[in-house]
Amino acid sequence: MTIYDQLFFPVFKQIDAETAHNRTVAALERAQSNLAGQAVLRRIAGEIPRQPVTVFGLTFPNVLGIAAGFDKDVRVAAGLGMLGFGHVEVGTLTPWPQPGNPRPRVFRLPEDEAIINRMGFPNGGVVRALPRLKALAEGERPFILGVSLGKQKQTPLAEAEKDYLLVMHAVYSYADYLAINISSPNTPGLRELQGGDYL
Repeated sequence: MTIYDQLFFPVFKQIDAETAHNRTVAALERAQSNLAGQAVLRRIAGEIPRQPVTVFGLTFPNVLGIAAGFDKDVRVAAGLGMLGFGHVEVGTLTPWPQPGNPRPRVFRLPEDEAIINRMGFPNGGVVRALPRLKALAEGERPFILGVSLGKQKQTPLAEAEKDYLLVMHAVYSYADYLAINISSPNTPGLRELQGGDYL
């Protein structure tokens, strides 16, 4: 059994999944902001083998990464790096703030060891995230930084390109790579963008 199984999950399963996530992000944000917390994060991580891999000219320190959706507003990427992730993808960021779908929107499936996410890109918008993104890019960090780009829920598909370009231009100089999020089943019509004509 892991420390998560013994210590964290018994507490987290008493509260809804989204609240557990938000509390985890808040705790991680506090921990990454002081030396004692940083030491704890590195200790939790233990010794993660450095087995670098190079993909598309980027050298990842290891193959363990965290996908977009965990750190929606670029609040805890540094802390995730301290936990040993070789890459951290922040976002999905949209041009302007949006609340996402109404709650409940995150559901646990314990028997499948899975979670269903129907959040719908809740985030504070790219402008609010930029100072934190810039600080990450200018600082020393032991991980590859990706940014997930999204469109506003209300933006028509025919105008989606403008949303993606707006976010891309804002974050381009701070990210090691960009990901265009066209897979959310919770954003009306978004998966139509997966077709060749739109792309």
